[in-house]
This record gives sequence, structure tokens and C-alpha cells, in this order.
Amino acid sequence: MATLRQATRRTAVGTDWEGESLSSASRTKKLAALAAENARLVEDLVKKGRNVGILVIIATQKATGDAIPTFIRDVCPVGLSFAQKTAEAAVVALGEDIRNWPDSSPTALQDPAYLGVAAMAHQGRPGFARIRTPYVADADAARIATDTAHLTRDPAELLEQLAASAMRVDDPLTKREAA
Repeated sequence: MATLRQATRRTAVGTDWEGESLSSASRTKKLAALAAENARLVEDLVKKGRNVGILVIIATQKATGDAIPTFIRDVCPVGLSFAQKTAEAAVVALGEDIRNWPDSSPTALQDPAYLGVAAMAHQGRPGFARIRTPYVADADAARIATDTAHLTRDPAELLEQLAASAMRVDDPLTKREAA
């Protein structure tokens, strides 16, 4: 039985769970299933985070509908977009309503004076706001990353631990069902 990390790596390099080479159609089918499952998990994460007051930030450099599917974007309570070259990219990032607020559009943020400025949409509030993110020097960013590195965990390891704990038989409900 492959671990989650091994399965992910094998899928990425084009082999199935047993290490056999995949045909192009089979590989495409497996990758599509993996992408659909990832999208479902991200949507679930955003919804659950919103329910408990955790803001999930989804970031991409490629503002297209396939980078962040609309069904995920639509459940995000906050949308941010830095400068965009096209109105279509702004719509992908912030939703169709940005077309009604041309003065707030991220397409107007092309000037160097707008470095660090983003257009922000917040559910329940009409229109869009502009926010400015502070500049953080490279040395400060490196220090912060070093100081907080111990707070990170590999998501694949966390999923493996979760799956292992879900399979334990020491749970009273599981024991009762197994008996």
C-alpha cells in the first residue's frame, strides 16, 4: 500500500499506484480525478474555515477560471487582486461585480505608485476597497521565516496521520461496529 506522499509523487510522474507506466488517456483520467478531488478539498477547507473564523487565502499568479474555479472563488469571503492587465483577469479574481466598479478595478493599478496596492471584495459589503500591504525588507522576511519555520508541517504527513488515526480500532464506536 502506497503512502499518500508516494501516491502523489507517482501520479505526478505518470505511474499508477503499483508503479506501472500509465497510458496517456489513463494518465489524463487519473490527473483529472486528482484535480477534481483537490478542488473539492479546497472548497471544503474554505467553507469549514469560514465557519470557525479562519480566513483561507487562495493565491495564484495566473488569474484564470481554471486556476481558481469559480465554485471555490464564490465561497471565499474575501477576494484580493493586485494589478491585472485585463478586465477578464480582474473578474476571475474578484467576480463579475468588479465590472460595475471601474474606479476600483485592479486594471487601474498599473502605475508604480500602486506597488503593494490591491482591490479587495468582502462579502456583505457593497463595492470594493483598495488596501495597501506594507513593504517588508528581504532581511526581515528571512528572519521571520527562520523564526517561524518550526510552526510548519507537511500537509501530506498530516493527512497520513489523520488517515491512520481514523483507522484505529481503539475508538469505542469503531469497536462496537467491528463486533
